[in-house]
Amino acid sequence: MTAPSNLDAMRAEALELGLDLDEFLEHYGVVGMKWGQRKQGNAYDIRRARQSVKKTDKAYKDAKEVAKRTHRGNRAAAKVLAQEKKIEALKNPDRVLAARLTRGEKVIAAFLPGGFMAIAATSLHSRRIEQKQDTDQYDKS
Repeated sequence: MTAPSNLDAMRAEALELGLDLDEFLEHYGVVGMKWGQRKQGNAYDIRRARQSVKKTDKAYKDAKEVAKRTHRGNRAAAKVLAQEKKIEALKNPDRVLAARLTRGEKVIAAFLPGGFMAIAATSLHSRRIEQKQDTDQYDKS
């Protein structure tokens, strides 16, 4: 909060410039939120995140398949590469957003039997992924 003396000085300066302090719009933001990050992803962001996750998962599956078909002498290196791709896929920051449901998916799920449980489960699943990424549990595999 601004001290009274500073507020009086600001009012005087604003009056000199011909401005009224009561007409200012101030925005304080959301406490603790990082700059440039949105609170919740919309449907477009969720679809983009799903594509990103699908791409990293495919890279892991391809590396795993190459490791299976590689000659014995190079198989160890191929397995290490596949393991790195797996960790990269699990640590993908878009994985949390991709696990969420869009608004339309929630509406459809609400009308299905057990739909509310599915909504709660996806919410819990995305929180669990975020927690594992924050605590670096994927590095221990």
